[in-house]
Order: sequence, then C-alpha cells, then structure tokens
Amino acid sequence: MSRPPDHAVDEAANGPSDKPSGSLPLTAEQIASQLRCPQGELGKEFGRVMNLRNLSMILGALVQLDLQAGNRVLELGAGDGGLLGYLLSRAPELQYIGLDISETMVAQAQAFNAPFIQAGLADHVLYDGTRLPLADASFDRALAVNTVYFWADMPAMLAELARVLEPGGRLCLTFAEKAFMQRLPFAAHGFALWDATDIEQQVGALPLQALAQLSADVAFMGASGLRPDGTVLDSTGTEVPIKHAIREAAERTCLLATTDKFPGSGLLPVCPVTDLQTVVTTAAPATDPLPSLESTDTEVIPV
Repeated sequence: MSRPPDHAVDEAANGPSDKPSGSLPLTAEQIASQLRCPQGELGKEFGRVMNLRNLSMILGALVQLDLQAGNRVLELGAGDGGLLGYLLSRAPELQYIGLDISETMVAQAQAFNAPFIQAGLADHVLYDGTRLPLADASFDRALAVNTVYFWADMPAMLAELARVLEPGGRLCLTFAEKAFMQRLPFAAHGFALWDATDIEQQVGALPLQALAQLSADVAFMGASGLRPDGTVLDSTGTEVPIKHAIREAAERTCLLATTDKFPGSGLLPVCPVTDLQTVVTTAAPATDPLPSLESTDTEVIPV
C-alpha cells in the first residue's frame, strides 16, 4: 500500500472536482457519479481528466510495484487504459489485465489498446465490482489507484485480491486519505473514506477470513509458553485470533511444545491446554502441567 506525496494527492483529489472542459456545470453528486462509474460522452471526458489528474499517483504506484520481467499485472479501476503502453514498458514480457465496472471505460480501453490486446499482452474486462472473474494465484502484481472509495465491501475485495495474487505477490493501493477527501464536496456522495491505518487493519484480518473457509481433521500449532496452570500463551497479539481460528477450523488441535516452552514466554493467553486434544512435547513427563493432563481428554505424546 502506498500513500502518495502531498502534491500527488492534491492533483488526484482536486482534479476530478474540476468539471471537464466544455461540459455544463455539474453538481457535486453528478461529479461523484461519474468518478464512480463514468458513463456516456461525459464519462469519456472524465476518463481523460482522471488519467491526467491521477498521473503522479499512477506513476508512484508503478514504482512501488517493482515490476519484474514476466510479471502478470492486475489493475482494478483501469479506466480508459491511457497509460497501458507506459506500464508495459516498465519490464520485459509483462502481461496485463485491467478490470472496470464502467462499460464506457472498458469499451474505450479496448479500442485504445487494441494493438496490445491483439498481441496477447493485455486485456480490458468488465466486472461487477465485487467478485474478480479471475483464477486463483494468477497474478504477481496488483494495483488500484483512487478506487478504494467505491468498494462496497473492503474486506471482501481485499480477500479477492489475496485470492488472485500468487503467494509473495505485491499489492499497491494508492488513494487520498480521509482528512483530505472530507474537504471535497463530491466525496459526500457515496465515497467510503479511508486512512492508511484503516486499510492496514483490514489487511491484517485476511488470514482469519481465509482460515474461516477451511476445515481440517487435525491442525498443529505452536505457542510461546505453557504455564504450570495449563494456560497456553503467545507473545504476539495478531497470533492469538489466528490460533483461535485454527482451532475452530479443525476437528482436533495438536500443540507442539519443546522443553523451553515450559513455562516459556508470552503474556497473552490463547486457551487452556485442556481445550486441545493433543500435546506433542520433548519436555519431561513430570513437567507441569503435564501430570495434571492424565485425568483429562488431552493426550500427551512424548518425543
């Protein structure tokens, strides 16, 4: 995720509020509607304006993506594709798919970039703004510039992007933050406003969403420590809900604990060890709380 420099934010956010040249005066609501989904001849002009006004943010996003030879690149909110030629020049043998919810923009982009499409280097595709019509792990890089305001379900869209990105892939979301956007009249009409910290929190929830889709017979988990009273501990706040999700996804949960985990470290309680079905450990059988587990349903397997 990248936050643009102040001058780029000024261009991106102030620019769309300027009505396209030659158009009739527009209300803030009309401007918001065209920014969300450009339509008709006026929409075409908005597409051209957005290419110019978003230029610094787009160029910054491409730098953040660190495109490498052969990368498969996905863009959400690709607009009329006016900068596709430049994007494809950033590295050899790039492959590109641009998605947009606007029929006007997709038609414009397909016409403008016909040579790239015919050469098999790119395509522009209409989508519904929710489900990405793409295979799992089919892209190395993804970007979206000034489109997060229009995502109806941010967690769902982030999960979709995670689904279509290869493990280790890179996502760049570039947008103007909440305090700035609140000063723009059109942003009051259907724009969801975000700060970078908001997006980071949403991204942090992705592992939990992924685990919620899984089921397993047996799951294995580690811990930072195991107290004599039987409390399983962790030292990282983000790991505790992930461990809860692992337990929910599995029929049986097995704790792997070496001798140094008794009592180990960590201040954050995960669960009582008796909530787990198995403990596999190198610790001596007399190490607390192992003796107390003999009268419970938790099996201890020494190794």
